[in-house]
Amino acid sequence: MKTDPKLRNAIEMCLPAAARRRIEDLTAEPSDDFVAMVRAAGLDPKTSFRGKKLKVDFGASDLSGFDFSGADLSGSDLSRAKLAGATMIGARRTTGQRFLELFGHEDWVRSVTFSPDGSRIVSGSDDHTLRLWDAATGKPLGAPLRGHEGEVTSVACAPDGRRIVSGAVDGTLRLWDAATGTEKGEPLLGHQGGVNSVAFSPDGCRIVSGSYDGTLRLWDSSTGAPLGAPLRGHDGEVTNVAFSPDGGSIVSGGEDGTLRLWDAATGVALGEPLRGNPREVSSVAFSPDGSRIVNGGEYGTLRLWDAGTRAALSEPLRGHEGWVNSVAFSPDSRRIVSSGDDRTLRLWDASTGASLGEPLRGHKGKVSSVAFSPDGCRIVSSGGDGKVIVWFLDPPVHQVFVTRRPKDEPYKRKLLDKLFAHPEMIKRNVVEAVLDPMTHPRLDEAARDALENSVAALFIVGDKDLAFMQHGELELARRLQRETGRPRIIPVFTSSAIPTKPPDALRDYFFIDMPLEESGAFDALVEAISQTIDYPSVSSDAVTAAEVYRAPEEAPLTQPMTEAELEEWKRLRTQMNELDKARRTGKFSDISKWT
Repeated sequence: MKTDPKLRNAIEMCLPAAARRRIEDLTAEPSDDFVAMVRAAGLDPKTSFRGKKLKVDFGASDLSGFDFSGADLSGSDLSRAKLAGATMIGARRTTGQRFLELFGHEDWVRSVTFSPDGSRIVSGSDDHTLRLWDAATGKPLGAPLRGHEGEVTSVACAPDGRRIVSGAVDGTLRLWDAATGTEKGEPLLGHQGGVNSVAFSPDGCRIVSGSYDGTLRLWDSSTGAPLGAPLRGHDGEVTNVAFSPDGGSIVSGGEDGTLRLWDAATGVALGEPLRGNPREVSSVAFSPDGSRIVNGGEYGTLRLWDAGTRAALSEPLRGHEGWVNSVAFSPDSRRIVSSGDDRTLRLWDASTGASLGEPLRGHKGKVSSVAFSPDGCRIVSSGGDGKVIVWFLDPPVHQVFVTRRPKDEPYKRKLLDKLFAHPEMIKRNVVEAVLDPMTHPRLDEAARDALENSVAALFIVGDKDLAFMQHGELELARRLQRETGRPRIIPVFTSSAIPTKPPDALRDYFFIDMPLEESGAFDALVEAISQTIDYPSVSSDAVTAAEVYRAPEEAPLTQPMTEAELEEWKRLRTQMNELDKARRTGKFSDISKWT
């Protein structure tokens, strides 16, 4: 009997031996139904493929209900598979390989953005309408938003997600209710020409606009009233505007090839203009951490600027052929996406200016607008072909290393299963890895392996083995972190895992002063991991103390280990090494000295 080639491919998956044997035993005519193979092999779509490496042609299978979180799918063919309803958090794919096309506009789509929660997309088009879309399915939400009497050039969402502002060639700004799609109040009038760009302030109280008439204007977002006189300085059209993350300043780009900074409260120009391009500056953006500004323009280049010193941070970033129409920073300020007349999107390292991967191709016309999703895992773009495209990127992976999973402690396994199924962990792409001193590589090797696999952070939740981790291993892992910026090594101690405070060498760690099986400790662990992922700018070199969860009102622990405690720690570590050696060799003759 002949084995289905699809099943033979599946044998190459990193699955439990029993599952592989079941697959090997199956015989069938060649099939294009991966779901049938999974059912026949007795695999669970929700659990069997998390974190696995798959080399499978999925064909036209409907993968709804499958969970591929943390899986390596880079060797698989997903081109024909139906992916709606499948969980792909952290699944490794070729960057830009998957995208979702949104059809509905009847002309060029000039502007596009995500809602603050990432669930919706807003677009504005030359067909005089705005549209709302479901970001997950790509389906339109309701009818087009009509009101403008000209091409819609720019759209932006309020920080609370409740309102949308749009600008158009008809010279007006309009406010919309994001839930109902109804227009709020009268159009905002004041510009003497078309509106090129609009943006909300971080607190949502103000709106800034840039116009054909060469001015910027500030507006009260509640009343629609203009705030002060127009801001004048550009020699020609104002092409793009953006608020700084703290709301204190505004950056604008102009047809005159300059960037200008303005005091958002007074409207006064801050310093001399920055020469961003020999001719027109078409797009500008602040980094979310407020430290940098990027601009794009004619001649296919981008430029990075220090927002504080106003100095250029590098030579122009080159790669596009033709105009760069739009630029945006990722939420963590580490990447930049740009789009151009050459029909491509490009990703850049915001620190080095290096190009990241191949251009993203999918549009059949000029790409006019790009934006990152709030989680940094997607990019939305729009262009002259009338399409909106959502690109799915590989999100950063965070591994929680679990030291030994003793068979005589089933409650701990149950607790860990609960941890990795927690919605906060799934949302942040946290997956499990096992760190066993008997079978796993040294910690520094594990860290290097994690770096090669683009793992952003290692959280190590330990039994007593963690308390006796070799000092040298940790220092080598730390050195790797200092040299590369990742992965972050974050041990998590509990009172049941270590008899004394961790050594001072663990500069970035969490200490939970209760056994992990207690509900308070579990909640503290989820919070510790979540906060560390959400605030990656706090480097381990800057963190010199632990977070202590004895009680909410108590202050963090700041005292390093005393010399006596460190000596005790070293002594216990030596004993544990000897005990492990005795376990491996079966020589327990001297075990009495450890009891």
